[in-house]
Amino acid sequence: MKMDAYTCGELWRVEPITGKDEGIVAKCDIKKGSLILQDKPLFIVPPDVHYELDAYLEFQVSQLDFTESIVFWSLADSKTKDGRKTARGIYFTNCYSIGQGSTTQFPTAMLPTLAKVNHSCRNVNNRK
Repeated sequence: MKMDAYTCGELWRVEPITGKDEGIVAKCDIKKGSLILQDKPLFIVPPDVHYELDAYLEFQVSQLDFTESIVFWSLADSKTKDGRKTARGIYFTNCYSIGQGSTTQFPTAMLPTLAKVNHSCRNVNNRK
């Protein structure tokens, strides 16, 4: 996949956000009910691998192609203490649960474009 697919869509683009990292902003007014973006997971993390999560993440990241690897390592890592990103930190900062519940009960997806949407681990952006 080309890098453009991760940084620009018909209705949105990725931009630096002051005081944050990068975020998705609208390019135009968006009509209610519009499909804004679709994202393809870089990989899925099943709930049963959390007991060996670091090894699983290391393997999954090693399987990414060049562009996907750049995209993965460009994601925010809120867990870093010394400025060096880790796959685990990127995962916990950006993963999305695929289901209603915790990451230990449902699979999670590394959705690199959706990760740029202002989101919280609290259920505020999943309201119906």
